Amino acid sequence: MASSELSKIADEARTKYTYFVLAASGTAIGYSFKLAEASKPTLALLLFALTIISWATSFYLGCKSVQCTISVANSFASIEDIDNVLEASRKFCSEAEQVGVRGLYKDNISLYSEIIKRDGELSSRHLKAQFRFLLLGAASFVVWRTVELTYILWAAKPLT
Repeated sequence: MASSELSKIADEARTKYTYFVLAASGTAIGYSFKLAEASKPTLALLLFALTIISWATSFYLGCKSVQCTISVANSFASIEDIDNVLEASRKFCSEAEQVGVRGLYKDNISLYSEIIKRDGELSSRHLKAQFRFLLLGAASFVVWRTVELTYILWAAKPLT
């Protein structure tokens, strides 16, 4: 397999993963609100708030990761366009004109390379944080439901 094919497969897998975690966060938020409708105002709702904030942050970070991935893809496309222009200049321009064309696009290629590096790193950091906030939300959800159900069972017990 060519390097570009492997890169494309990795990008597709990364995008699917990001969308999966986005869907998980969104679904978890909806489910949590459904469960919270029947809750009485207690301190346990602070855990509910932590759950929602964690999952909402996970969702936000997933969106930012997708945004960075799109920026990287656009930068790669721009570099490819520049390569096409340089290839065309080899066919149709004299050596002196080719040097001028390469000089014009040299700065653009380095700029796009910087964008690819920066946004690639940002996307990776967003993905890691997205997953961590998803897990934090899940843990606080379990604690919230445990506290709430314990309170309900404790309140239902008659004192003897």
